[in-house]
Amino acid sequence: MTHETFGIKVPITRDAHNHKVPITRDAHNHAEEFAAEQISPNKRAKVYLNTLSVCAVRNFLNIVQIETDVELTGTWNPIERAFSDVADLFIPNLEVYLECRPVLPEQEVVVLPEEVKEDRIGYVFVKFDNDLQEAELLGFFSSVELDENRDEINLEELKPLEDLLTVLYDEQINQINSYRERLEKLLDDDWVEPKKILVSSGRRGRGNANQLSKQEQSSAPFMPLKRGKIIELDNQRFALIIEIKQGRENEEMKLYFQLLPCGETTKSLPSGLELTLLKPSGKVINSTTAKTGGNQLIIPLNINKSLTTWLEKLEGNREKGKLYQVQITLKGKSKTETFPSIQPVA
Repeated sequence: MTHETFGIKVPITRDAHNHKVPITRDAHNHAEEFAAEQISPNKRAKVYLNTLSVCAVRNFLNIVQIETDVELTGTWNPIERAFSDVADLFIPNLEVYLECRPVLPEQEVVVLPEEVKEDRIGYVFVKFDNDLQEAELLGFFSSVELDENRDEINLEELKPLEDLLTVLYDEQINQINSYRERLEKLLDDDWVEPKKILVSSGRRGRGNANQLSKQEQSSAPFMPLKRGKIIELDNQRFALIIEIKQGRENEEMKLYFQLLPCGETTKSLPSGLELTLLKPSGKVINSTTAKTGGNQLIIPLNINKSLTTWLEKLEGNREKGKLYQVQITLKGKSKTETFPSIQPVA
């Protein structure tokens, strides 16, 4: 049996409630370092197990190729781990925290510290063998099922780890839909789904639309938005495509500006056609020129930050009139589009 999430088919055992992972020497090194900072023996033991729990869950998520980050967690923060009982793990692609709670031998009920009952997508419970060389991930409990007045979880209530992967996948889809809605608001009504303008332009357009469809499938579900607009210049029609997607292998999100031929008999772009991307200040970011027989021009732009942060900045800059400029030039004539679209006057 497999479970497909994040574009990857993950093997799920028939007994999907648990999964055993080794505890590495590196994990013990971190646990020893963090525990040594604490004053009381009880706090040292708690920090040690919390750290191993995070490393165990991180190991499991790495196995199923889900990127994690410990540097942004309370577990790795010396002040927070000293004054709080936290065992959190950050999943950067989703910008969510997962709590990894250690389970002691013979323990049947786990009490959640007050500080971990908020800002968590869920909880994974980790049981160790006697020599702390192997950890068993007992199961998952979603924060959606956690009542605000409840702080105890019976281990019999835990769901299979498959449910964790499903929750992460659903969270990703929800975020993508949210990103798409926000991005669509940044474009005016002239921007439509590319297949609508490419298919309507004839045989060559259908080919381009099919090619775009295949690209979407290969990168799904990381493609929050793709929109196109007809550009007329020098009595010729072109399709300007804006696409935001994440590449394979957890690459960063990128914004792509693509120019395609658009017409029933047009199979290539005219030689010398130039596509230029400029900053709001007018400074050129990148430029590319069509060669004879070329059928597309592409300019990528690295987002270099979380998509949420980037969107907030983009929305703020739009209100200030600070817009990217996409310039198309042919035979001394040019046409400029902005991204985002110019904000309508209220």
